[in-house]
Amino acid sequence: MKIKLFGLAVLLALMAFGYLQFGTDTRTQGEAASAGGIRQVVENVAIKNYGEVIYRGSVDLTASIERIRAGIQHPHRNDGSVFGNRERLLPQKPRGYYREYVHPTDDLNGPGPQRLVVGDDGDWWYTPDHYASFIELGVQEP
Repeated sequence: MKIKLFGLAVLLALMAFGYLQFGTDTRTQGEAASAGGIRQVVENVAIKNYGEVIYRGSVDLTASIERIRAGIQHPHRNDGSVFGNRERLLPQKPRGYYREYVHPTDDLNGPGPQRLVVGDDGDWWYTPDHYASFIELGVQEP
């Protein structure tokens, strides 16, 4: 009887440790990859630098999204500047509606080709190829 109680106590302790360590987040991977309505992890991306694919796989935008939300500027001179949408790949809006932000690319000198573009209404876009294409990330919840 003492052995069974000891085993039960150990099991409960391990369950409590797991709960404290990992929480009870039961969201799917896609749900966990978004916060505030914005998808933070983009799957199956081809990052292109001057037309050459330099990476294929998942891109985690979390750090850049958090930086932008916190109002912290990346050192690149255009970070936070008006994005003109000259390519006309995003919905047409008045000038000044969109702002562009750098998402740094590992192993490249300089800012690289990745950008986040944010609209005044909270719409977020990601470009892995310096504005040649865009992936909609969602609309930020108030």
